[in-house]
Amino acid sequence: MIHGEGITSDELREAIRRLLERRKNAGRGEKPDHPLTPVINEGLEESFAPITQVEPVSFDPAAHASYAQAVARYAAHMREYFHRMGLRMVQHRMRVQGRSLDRARLLPAVLRSDPRMLIARNVKMETDLFLGLLIDCSGSMQIARTAGKGKTTSAL
Repeated sequence: MIHGEGITSDELREAIRRLLERRKNAGRGEKPDHPLTPVINEGLEESFAPITQVEPVSFDPAAHASYAQAVARYAAHMREYFHRMGLRMVQHRMRVQGRSLDRARLLPAVLRSDPRMLIARNVKMETDLFLGLLIDCSGSMQIARTAGKGKTTSAL
């Protein structure tokens, strides 16, 4: 109860029973309740054989173009969002033009007649963004067209 965030053992047993029942129904060829119902790997095996052989696939420009065309509108929005992430307002002190008063410069302005007592803010491009994409190529990605969703995401 402490780490279960209010989930009781009865609720957990009922959820497991529903998952196992769904698995039995799927084995008989029955369709899940809803097409967006999450599919959970409910195998009894807890260990997996490690991947020992990786086969690189050559780049197919025609296939990539079809995926890229399908997501072009969304990619433009994402590109604009990432562009805005790299912009920030940088303050420049000791200016004669600006938007705010630099209180630390008031004394020198009075004593030395120094007019540079404003703070200007300019937009500066500071890109410090790394975006990595990892696509799972295991057998579970064949369920509910998940591999196709990963390929579409990589075309963004």
